[in-house]
Amino acid sequence: MQFIEDFIQNQGAFSRVPDIKVKSHEEAFNVFGYNFRDDFDHPIGTQTQRFDTSLYAHAPSKIVIDVKDFSKMSFYPGIIFVDNVPKEACVFDYQFTVLGDGEEIYLSPVLRSDSVSPFVELNILKYSEITLLAKCLDNKEAFGNIFWGDLCFTTKDGEKVFAGEPENKNFFSFKYNGVSSDELLKKWEKTFKIVNLGPVTRYVTEWTDPETKFVCIIEMHKYEGFSNYWWNLKFANRGDKNSYILSEVKSIDYEFESYKETLVNHALGSTFSATDFQSVTEPVKDKIHVATTGGRSSEGAWPYFRIENPGSGYLIAMGWSGQWYCDFIKTPKGIKCVGGVETFASLLYPGEEIKMASINIMPYEGTTEKAHNVWRDFIRKYNTPGGEDIRVPVCVGAWGAMYADKHREAVDYVVDKEVGVDVYWIDAAWYGEPEGHCITAWEPGWGEQRGNWYENPVAYPEGFGPVTDKVHERGLKFLLWFEMQSARPNTQLTNEHPDWFIKKVIREGKEEDIIDWQFNIGDDKACDWLIDFIDEKIKKWKIDWYREDFNTNPLPYWQYMDTLDRDRVGMTEVKCVDNYWRFWDTLIKRNPGLMIDNCASGGRRLDIEMIGRGVALWQSDYQCYSKVDYMGIQSQNMCLNLWLPYHTGGNVATDNWGYRSCLSTGTQVNLIPGNWNEDHPLEFCEENTAFVKERIEEYREIEDAFYGDYYTHAFAGIDHRGWNVYEMVKDDRGFVMAFRGEDSVFSEVSLKLKGVDPESDYEFTDMDTGAVFTQKGGEILRIVSQKSKESRLIKYRKL
Repeated sequence: MQFIEDFIQNQGAFSRVPDIKVKSHEEAFNVFGYNFRDDFDHPIGTQTQRFDTSLYAHAPSKIVIDVKDFSKMSFYPGIIFVDNVPKEACVFDYQFTVLGDGEEIYLSPVLRSDSVSPFVELNILKYSEITLLAKCLDNKEAFGNIFWGDLCFTTKDGEKVFAGEPENKNFFSFKYNGVSSDELLKKWEKTFKIVNLGPVTRYVTEWTDPETKFVCIIEMHKYEGFSNYWWNLKFANRGDKNSYILSEVKSIDYEFESYKETLVNHALGSTFSATDFQSVTEPVKDKIHVATTGGRSSEGAWPYFRIENPGSGYLIAMGWSGQWYCDFIKTPKGIKCVGGVETFASLLYPGEEIKMASINIMPYEGTTEKAHNVWRDFIRKYNTPGGEDIRVPVCVGAWGAMYADKHREAVDYVVDKEVGVDVYWIDAAWYGEPEGHCITAWEPGWGEQRGNWYENPVAYPEGFGPVTDKVHERGLKFLLWFEMQSARPNTQLTNEHPDWFIKKVIREGKEEDIIDWQFNIGDDKACDWLIDFIDEKIKKWKIDWYREDFNTNPLPYWQYMDTLDRDRVGMTEVKCVDNYWRFWDTLIKRNPGLMIDNCASGGRRLDIEMIGRGVALWQSDYQCYSKVDYMGIQSQNMCLNLWLPYHTGGNVATDNWGYRSCLSTGTQVNLIPGNWNEDHPLEFCEENTAFVKERIEEYREIEDAFYGDYYTHAFAGIDHRGWNVYEMVKDDRGFVMAFRGEDSVFSEVSLKLKGVDPESDYEFTDMDTGAVFTQKGGEILRIVSQKSKESRLIKYRKL
């Protein structure tokens, strides 16, 4: 991306100094310059257009430019419309002429201040000098100035040089003491350094206000083998007094130029719905506003976007684990993308440093499908917890209140039966007082006991030791559920540290007491305590997978804290997000090999910062119940596959259709009876065990392909009249998974594989019939369904 490369090459400068040679200029009233901004502080333009760069002058004018090094030029001629001048005063006719070595090569139509500036592109390779002429045809001293908007010269090597330094080519923005960063950063002291991190290079630019020692920091990361850029935006107060108010922080504020219709792809987040993560691609007619809801980063909206031009575009990810927004605004030249933390207007204390939303952007050329597979590769290599060789596990889950001896019995059963699972999962309700013991998720005890983070003596009279020892003795990993950001009053944690909790919310503009207290992890002492507390539990209970749930919306709590100090609006959220990242980072550092299951009511905190720290083993709470629309889960997986190479969810299905619908990288299976009793052995369903074992064996045959490239062949979403069909392939081995909707009248689909060499031979195996056949990769593959609501799985390998 040229604007970022310019920023890096010029050591933190946002744009290059104009590299054109104006040999002479003549104009009325000595009015001549670059990038005129009128009294209303917006770029030059007409009534309907604005231009970031320009040459301007007062007509009549004559500008002579040396063009020996250039082959082309382009521009938009126009008359400046000044907001504070009456329209009736700007009704004169103007005309623009371009001469090449004295020869007329362009004559504009007659233009007025309300005219649309035409785009002009000229071949000037044979000329050494260009003359730009402009005059008022009325032969009067017209009140107004003319401009040559976005005047651009292309060198013989294809490099573009604009006449005029861009006014707003910063790719982020903010205000400090009410003044725009566009103005401030030109005056602040700048330092630049390069940090070599092996395959990643970090470019650190700092701007310091000489008066207050307030610092803006950009850490730009560039990645070997990929076109991605990832920048972190930080601020620090290195002075000895409180800073001025920092506000309107936009982690991205940039216009992506396009002279054709630009489309934006954006998606739903998780809302406990069959349509979770489904996306829409649409043109930007005016503005598309996207924002998460409630303060969890992928609830209600998805923090990943695609800007599409014909044959090219950009993939963009918002890295903020709180309340973010992103606007896509139609401009005369393309799409402006503006976004970041939704609400922030705060001073910083002396010595205080904060992070804001990060941005990851990947320019691409070619198809969107190719782009997303490159993106998946990037995430695997550079943003995966545990490294790119990670394998998402197949888990078997149990309710936390089940008795310890039943857990040991269940572990022996699944291992003796060689079911094929990797992780033994203990969910909520393992903690608290005896009266809080609840044998199902539909009883209140598991929620009421949050804050009593010790083993419930009814279920675990000897603690977790006997259970975790059994899990590890039988070769499985151990996963344990926590929800540390919420607690109930009168529990151990809330009684010992009531000052670490936010006890009120703002709803509909009113202050309200609430029964679920919010742990204020933004308090550094509280965060330090939490790190030590969970670290001790991980070591003591030998936890391999730390499962972190988060079942409340934090935004109303943060909004309440904003009312307590109007000089620190948004700071509670920023500190909570920063410290949450620190919490997970420290746990991972202290416990090599630890994995974190990122659950927040199922898939509601899946921004790019969080997926680099944890894996979603429960991608949507829609999978909590047996009566679900499995086409919804199919579509969830297909949409998530575009952005996340690692994710999975629950699976309570008892047939191929449902079970395969839930497959992705790993799965969580249902084997352990829910009607367990203290006095009787567990009553396992042998038929279900055999089914699950067979399905896991089938999954292992195609598992590697889930870690490769992903292609969509048909997407009906939750429309049962259609099909959902996708393909995954890695190292010349892949599969096609096809689901026929319950109401589909079409008994077959025909497709051409996308992840193969069309000229090579492949062996295909029908996993349902056992049939094996060979054909060229480029031949049509027919998938036939004998009945509606049927799944079909065909694997292939290159011969």
